[in-house]
Amino acid sequence: MGSTNAQIRLNAGGDSYNSKVEFTKLDDLKGQIRYMHAPLGIDEIMSFRVNYVDTLFLRNSKVGIGTSSPVNSLHVMTGNGEEGNISPVSQNVALFQRNQTAGFHSLITVASGTDAEAGIMFTDKDASWMGGVRYSNSGDYMRFLVNGADKMRINSSGNVGIGTGGTDPVSKLTIMNGGIAVDRSVAVATGNIDISGSYLTNGADYAELFPIADSCKLYQLVSLTKDKKIKPAVKGDTFVLGVISENPSILGNSSLADDQPDSVKPVALMGRVKALVNGEVSFGDWLTASSRSLVILPRQNLKMKR
Repeated sequence: MGSTNAQIRLNAGGDSYNSKVEFTKLDDLKGQIRYMHAPLGIDEIMSFRVNYVDTLFLRNSKVGIGTSSPVNSLHVMTGNGEEGNISPVSQNVALFQRNQTAGFHSLITVASGTDAEAGIMFTDKDASWMGGVRYSNSGDYMRFLVNGADKMRINSSGNVGIGTGGTDPVSKLTIMNGGIAVDRSVAVATGNIDISGSYLTNGADYAELFPIADSCKLYQLVSLTKDKKIKPAVKGDTFVLGVISENPSILGNSSLADDQPDSVKPVALMGRVKALVNGEVSFGDWLTASSRSLVILPRQNLKMKR
């Protein structure tokens, strides 16, 4: 119609596909829509051929682009088929696959104008959107949205802001309107920690790690040996150091624990700490080493010389 060269041929059977519409130019078959009437128990397939290549397939209510065996509602595949199909993920709707060996990436690009955002949004039937990941092409930042609001932002300098809303994070990690809970060790390789508020901790003492010369128990008073190791303090020791701490709020020399964790102990040097005491103790008492290495002697048992 409108051209002396275009042709449409209808084929109602005669090969394995049974029914097809062919598009030719001067008897050169360029395109085809084919429907295969399969035997009972085998999926029937409709395929679309463009420029001699079967490109799109409809099979068992699934759409395959580049594959005749789609495993999800939409399955887009490219590549030379070296690795075969993958197992479908439960409740997956769409699958995008590059079917080639290592070195060939599989990526999805979402593009927008230079003064707009590109991203992916998440929602359900009750809202237009509830979450998403969006990139600003004009501001060069990425924002993460949860429950209809900005929750995290990464700017062009790599700074991360959590709870900053629309505010640009000014440091590598900026946290607002909340705190940090850590149940593991936190290591700072270099630099300083600046705190403008209060430093809250369950401990109430400053302690430092010292290597052990003799076995030391928790809450025990210790003294320092000539080779700068600790031992249980006894009466007459010239360098009584402190008490073995259970939970120091600040721990110095902490790197010693990395090399020899079983041969060091934290010694409280200031603050409040529990201690093993031989005798009754009153508020304000001074404590010192006793003749028994496991305990401390309270002030009322001392004979002070003037």
